[in-house]
Amino acid sequence: MDTISREQFLGLANVKSDRCITIYMPTHRSGFEVNEKQDRLLYKNILKNVEKQVLDSGGDKADIQQLLKPSYELLDDKEFWYKLDYGLALFITADSFLVKKLPISIKEEVYVNNTFYLTPIFPLLNNDIHFYVLAISKNATAFYRGTAFSIEELSIEGLPRGMDDVIHFEEKSGQRLFRAGGSPATGIGSAHGHDAGLADEEEYVAAYLKEVDQTLWKEKLGNEKAPLLLAGVAYMAAKYRQISRYGNIVPEYLAGNYERVDTHIIFEKSRNMMIPFLKKPARSALANYYNNLGGGTSCDDFSKVITASFFGQVENLFVKERSHAWGKFDKDRNQVTLHTEKEYGDECLVNQAIIHTIQNGGNIYVLSEEEMPDAKLLVASLRY
Repeated sequence: MDTISREQFLGLANVKSDRCITIYMPTHRSGFEVNEKQDRLLYKNILKNVEKQVLDSGGDKADIQQLLKPSYELLDDKEFWYKLDYGLALFITADSFLVKKLPISIKEEVYVNNTFYLTPIFPLLNNDIHFYVLAISKNATAFYRGTAFSIEELSIEGLPRGMDDVIHFEEKSGQRLFRAGGSPATGIGSAHGHDAGLADEEEYVAAYLKEVDQTLWKEKLGNEKAPLLLAGVAYMAAKYRQISRYGNIVPEYLAGNYERVDTHIIFEKSRNMMIPFLKKPARSALANYYNNLGGGTSCDDFSKVITASFFGQVENLFVKERSHAWGKFDKDRNQVTLHTEKEYGDECLVNQAIIHTIQNGGNIYVLSEEEMPDAKLLVASLRY
């Protein structure tokens, strides 16, 4: 899975050229659409649209063909079209060609200007807001780090792979422990003084979960505060919660057996459950915006927000998702000119506000129309 780093984002933001082409398109990870090569066909049609836009803006056909040569060569990469994610982004100039598979759903857009259009990929920069998932059963243990857009399994040194790693012939408190029913090697029963059966099984599970918790605490969670989401059957989740010393285990859990479940399924289920946590920074910043509406640091005037973003005054910028505002900003005159439709030489001012806010160390929150104050395109909390 591709990611967009802040450095890469800023690098794209700093590109200025006679012709910058930005392409976004939805894609599919699997299924009928992949087998029937629908994503490849859509991409081919988009390239034709790009050619037409460049020609209509006065471009030369030979130059356009040279500009788009790497883009057309991508059509022949069969392996590429069978290994996509939810979206695709391309950033093209005469001197550069960058392709990114995106872990987010995205709508089809083509943007031809003297800068790149980066608003749709901004949310990918918020990868530092993370949570953990512990998928645990008697036979398997897996530990994941998740964000709003991705999840990865972490390799934790010493983490038991299942109950047999802890119970089988391990010394505990000076006594030899065996699985209930006796050791596979010797057939000797438990040395704990209990009858073989439920009492031993509960004790073995507790020892196993305690070992998992101790390992995670030592290797990863001892200095962490991020939420930990448990995935497993009810008994295992409840027992681990009772044993664990970690103070931020999510009250809910993912019910079921996750021993042979694809990582993508775990990601989808865990992300859906963690949405309230992932949205917490935006809610907090928005509450601060509302609390200061009368104090001069909250601004809902579009032109003033655009101006403030160019001059580094924006602390928190709130942007309506998938929004455009065409026009120009004259920095020397502090003047914003807006047009209802895109005109020659116009830029997306929403895009520019995001770029300048990031360049000046501000925060961006992309919200739905329902979440935006008064359904506006842009509002901001200012530094001064």
